[in-house]
Amino acid sequence: MIAFRTFKRYSSQFAPQLKSQVNEWSNQIKKQSWSFPDNYSIGQLVNLNQALRLIFPQVKRVDLSQAGIPIGYHFIYNNQPNTELGKDGYDNYQAPLNRDRESLFERRMWVNGYIQFHEENFKIPLLTRTTCRETIKSVRVIESSVFVSVNREFIDDKGTPIITELRSLVYTNDEYKLPEKERSLISIDQEDTTVPFKLSYDDIKRYCALLYNVHKIHHDIEYCQKIENLPDVIVPGPFMASIILTVFNSLYTEKIKSIKYKNVEPCLVNTNLHVVIKPIEQNSKYRLMIANLETNQIFIDSVVNVETT
Repeated sequence: MIAFRTFKRYSSQFAPQLKSQVNEWSNQIKKQSWSFPDNYSIGQLVNLNQALRLIFPQVKRVDLSQAGIPIGYHFIYNNQPNTELGKDGYDNYQAPLNRDRESLFERRMWVNGYIQFHEENFKIPLLTRTTCRETIKSVRVIESSVFVSVNREFIDDKGTPIITELRSLVYTNDEYKLPEKERSLISIDQEDTTVPFKLSYDDIKRYCALLYNVHKIHHDIEYCQKIENLPDVIVPGPFMASIILTVFNSLYTEKIKSIKYKNVEPCLVNTNLHVVIKPIEQNSKYRLMIANLETNQIFIDSVVNVETT
């Protein structure tokens, strides 16, 4: 997760009144649930597939004629309605708010998650109507920030589980700053796979459009620099997860059963990047990363479990 190494600490900001407001909001939000219906439309898949092909012309094209959506493509479905946007441009339906529906925190970031792909996921045909049901698993106050974990259950029209997902966001008034400690060298072994790439503004715009994501940190340079203390717009967390899963599936034959990931630090647009794939535990697991091998920065770090034969 993006721990407090990457945020300036202002413990005085988390005053007793703010803590009381967070507790009141937490008690209410945990009682709620949300349902987002959708279907696995071919148009969305074609658009995402083409966007990824522009980034990775060297990898194998995903076969969209097979039953079921490709692993990592589910992020473009069953998304939030964006009917109550905060100042940062993201939907406030699960954000800590006061009684007047005002945001209690200036910024938020996606920090980590877990996704389990049920076996049925490989058999769900296109145009299947699906529903994502969301509930709040936990609300944790850590120093001057609030971590909100959301359970997401994807089911088909018969109630068959497709995907189970847990994602966590941090809400804070602390400004982002670069980690102070020196980064460890990223070692590349002979059995590892590395795939170079770079993401442009247009790449991020295409992906955000598919997710109906209008969070300003992904498209508004002035907002990033003046409000978020970031040098430039940053790559969405779901985009990085989609990329590592897509690249893995294009190069390896094993079926992914689950992935546990963390967003280590924000990834800026136009950065020289590599997908790094490292086999672990007799190839029953793989470590998947997006990293800058020149600066030893890791932006997303994950472990995937695969089916073994």
